Amino acid sequence: MPVHTSFRFLLLASCWLWASAIQAEGPAAVLRPENRSTLDELRQRAEKHVASNLNRFGLESLRKYDTWLDTLSAQELGDSISILERQFERNSTSRHQELGSFQQQVDSLRLVKEQVTTSYHGLLRKSGIAFAIWLLVVVIAIQIRRRLMGKASLRLAACKAQEEATRKAAQEGALLLQDVSSNVRRFEQSSLACRTLVQETTKADQDPANPWSKVSSFPDLLKSSTGLAQLIQRDYQVKEALNLLGQADGDEKEKCDINRICETALDICTLGHSTEFEAPGLQVSRDLEKNLPQVSVNRRLVTGLLIDILDNAFQAALDKQRQAIKGYQPKVSISTRVLPRFVQVRVKDNGIGISEEFQKTLFEEFNTTRPLGEGTGLGLSESKRILTELHKGEIKIESDPGNGTDVYIKFFHA
Repeated sequence: MPVHTSFRFLLLASCWLWASAIQAEGPAAVLRPENRSTLDELRQRAEKHVASNLNRFGLESLRKYDTWLDTLSAQELGDSISILERQFERNSTSRHQELGSFQQQVDSLRLVKEQVTTSYHGLLRKSGIAFAIWLLVVVIAIQIRRRLMGKASLRLAACKAQEEATRKAAQEGALLLQDVSSNVRRFEQSSLACRTLVQETTKADQDPANPWSKVSSFPDLLKSSTGLAQLIQRDYQVKEALNLLGQADGDEKEKCDINRICETALDICTLGHSTEFEAPGLQVSRDLEKNLPQVSVNRRLVTGLLIDILDNAFQAALDKQRQAIKGYQPKVSISTRVLPRFVQVRVKDNGIGISEEFQKTLFEEFNTTRPLGEGTGLGLSESKRILTELHKGEIKIESDPGNGTDVYIKFFHA
């Protein structure tokens, strides 16, 4: 019996120690003074009955002790469970609060991550766009530089071709000038001899005693002398024009006869191309209106302008003749007309014409259909500049590819 009682006491003590270790919320039921005194009293009573050999009363006291101890144990167990529940609630609440705080931190970090990711993607897109723009600018700059270098190369090649063409033209002009000068001297000598012969024959014709007075060849000889004088006059004009074209540049204007300028330019081009055409040869015509009013122009520049345009017409007719078209007769004509507001010069040919694609860039510099070395592409652009800037005139070109070209030049009245 004492052993059983001691065991029960140790169990209660262990429960008490365990409960006190969990939470100190007041003394346990076993340790309360009133319960402690009751237990002590029952234990002492049981020990006193056992010592007096009153076992029945001792057992009764021990049963009461056990009953009271079980009651206190049950009460202590309920209190311990309540304490544990309250502690668990407090711990779970604090844990929930900590977990909520951690969740808020995680959410905040997640939001920061999303913001950083969005900013990163935005910066990545912007950097990609900036790089693409930079690359595009570099490519455009390279293309522009290539085009400029290409234009510079074309300009350099055209300048070299122009220099070569100018040199050849100067040589041909010098040879032509020499031929004209020699022809002029020869014609002057022949004209002087013819005039002397005409004078002598005229005197002899008036003498009735002269047996040759009836010969009818003397008037024909006089007509031949007149035609020779006209040829001499034309060669004088060509020589004068060549000398004028060789003078230094200048923009001075003077009242000029457009018909005479047209005739001189046509004669120069005809002399330059007369040997290039095959039979039946080139048919050149002129239709110059009489009593054409004089126009204030720069004689040298306008003469060169008309020579360039006529040279294009002659070349177009020559190119078409080289195609060996059956029945083709190359023709070039120049005409003048006086209209209410301007004097018009028209140059017409039945050559190869100008393609529709090339007509869009006719007046651009270095734009030519001729092979390199034969054309510089500056003739029409310079002609337009001379007309529009220096003479306030106009130039218009109409062409039917394969059939010919018409060039209209307008000089407005002052």
